[in-house]
Amino acid sequence: MLIELSGKLGDAIYSLAVAKQLHDIHGVTPDVCFGGMHFTSAGIAALLPLLDQPYIGAKHSQYVTGAELQFSEFFLGYDHHQNVVQAMMAFAQTELGLHMPLHSPVAPWLSIEAGDTALTLVNFTGRYRNEHASVDWMPLLANQENLGFIGLPTDYELFCNSIRTDVPFIETPTLLDAAKYIKSSRLFMGNQSSCLAIAIGLGKTVVVESSEDYPNCIFRGRNSEFHGVSAATIQQYGVPVAE
Repeated sequence: MLIELSGKLGDAIYSLAVAKQLHDIHGVTPDVCFGGMHFTSAGIAALLPLLDQPYIGAKHSQYVTGAELQFSEFFLGYDHHQNVVQAMMAFAQTELGLHMPLHSPVAPWLSIEAGDTALTLVNFTGRYRNEHASVDWMPLLANQENLGFIGLPTDYELFCNSIRTDVPFIETPTLLDAAKYIKSSRLFMGNQSSCLAIAIGLGKTVVVESSEDYPNCIFRGRNSEFHGVSAATIQQYGVPVAE
């Protein structure tokens, strides 16, 4: 079976949950290829090492015709207010005529070796922010120890210009490098991004600034999330917050 990955990098990571279910439930080890307009050669190169999962077969770095499951078709009718993994599971069930659990997977779907350093990781991007309520990141970060920033240099510059300048930048040339840091982290804090998709795929504890326009990455019961509410509100998740 061939799966065509589509959307953005985070979407490709979420679609791996479907690939794992196909392997675990139906004994299929799918090959994957890339389709859609959003993937760049640099993005594909960054993602490919992370695709070295036990439930993935061949990894094609470009589009291949004849995919039985085409996520480019999925995104033509996708409502971004739906949980993305639930929606992908439902799409796969319809397209393939196979039973797929229509719930967020309880078990993590990414399998990697952890890194050596347990940090509180921050990933902050310019996209998928909460535009309807102001999120004050300063008190959220104030009591966190061993902070580190992962993501693009341009995202780090935005973070430094708008929030803090004393959080070290961690170079992660590929998303597998990022995943190793996320795997060993004690907490992931950020907004919706490919790094968040990795953190959810690894079953990590996360605190998320969710976009109210695209609230499709909320996995209740598996991770923490908030929508631009006050810092005091998320104390219920056990995250130290400055008074």
